[in-house]
Amino acid sequence: MVGHCPDNLIEIPEAIGGEGFLSPGGPDEVARIIDGLNLRGRGVLDIGCGAGGVDLSLVRTHGAGCVTGIDLEDGGLERARELVSKAGLSDRIGLAGAWPGPLPFPPRREKRSWRATSASGKG
Repeated sequence: MVGHCPDNLIEIPEAIGGEGFLSPGGPDEVARIIDGLNLRGRGVLDIGCGAGGVDLSLVRTHGAGCVTGIDLEDGGLERARELVSKAGLSDRIGLAGAWPGPLPFPPRREKRSWRATSASGKG
């Protein structure tokens, strides 16, 4: 989408937030934000999925049935694909590049959306 970002633009935030996380807080922050939501078996749309840490956490720890992560940054998507494949979760986590605007797939009522900036306290 935008192009390849330098590796350190992913490595440095991951050193702070954890593998796949581009903002501080990591899995604990995900748990805090979704506290009280039952995602078991549900589909989740992660807008601004970055390097995929949130998506992995939603499936592994919080039981989401499937997650679709979209982002406009190729470097983050590349890292997310690597981590999802390594985790063996490609059947439950899909990743796609998308520009702001209409989503590249039809709306589905059962999806919950996640806005990545809410994890970093900006949204």
